[in-house]
Order: sequence, then structure tokens, then C-alpha cells
Amino acid sequence: ALRFQDILHILWLSADIYACTMFVPIVGLLYARRPGRLSGVLAMALGACIALGTGLSQYGGLAFPWPPAPWSTLLGVAVSALGFGVGYTWERLTAKLSAETPSEAERLETPLAGPLGR
Repeated sequence: ALRFQDILHILWLSADIYACTMFVPIVGLLYARRPGRLSGVLAMALGACIALGTGLSQYGGLAFPWPPAPWSTLLGVAVSALGFGVGYTWERLTAKLSAETPSEAERLETPLAGPLGR
């Protein structure tokens, strides 16, 4: 925190963090049908990794090249959207599979046909 020289740079990084982590889950919450927790958590975690990489790259904390500021924000939003889509698809598939397979309680409630026809 002591390396920051101007307030505009701090504001840019905070806007980058917000855009990469919160934009896609909020828009997904508004437009997707029943988004689950996994989609939001994946979107925020992947976007936060990109925002962290952006912050580290600006102070020489990364040993490999990183895209400059406007492109890194777009990269963060795209990776966050990818995480949201993967989480949303995973939750929809697992909900569909769990609806098709009977639960343990349902299997125990079904009577077995015995010799008396019960």
C-alpha cells in the first residue's frame, strides 16, 4: 500500500477489482434463471485472480508479461463470465441428474412385492 503514488491509480485498481469480480455475478443474478452459489463463487474467484494479477503486474510482481490495464479488465470480465457459465451449467446438470435418480428415502418407501403381493 505504501508503493501507491497517486489516488487515480488506487481508484483504477479498485474499479478493476469491482469489474472483474462483481459485474458478471450481478448481471447473471438479474438475467439467469435460478443461478446457484457455485456460479457466483467461480465467477468471483476467477475474476479476483485476474484482478490480483493485474495489480501485481503493475508493480513488477509477475515474472511473465501481462496485458495492460484496459485489456486486463476485459480479460477479467471474460474469465469471470466463463466461470459463471461453467458453474451455472454444472449446477443445472447436477440438478437434472439428481431429479432423475430416486433418493434414498424414496427407495426405502417403495414396498417390495413379497409372496403375499404386498
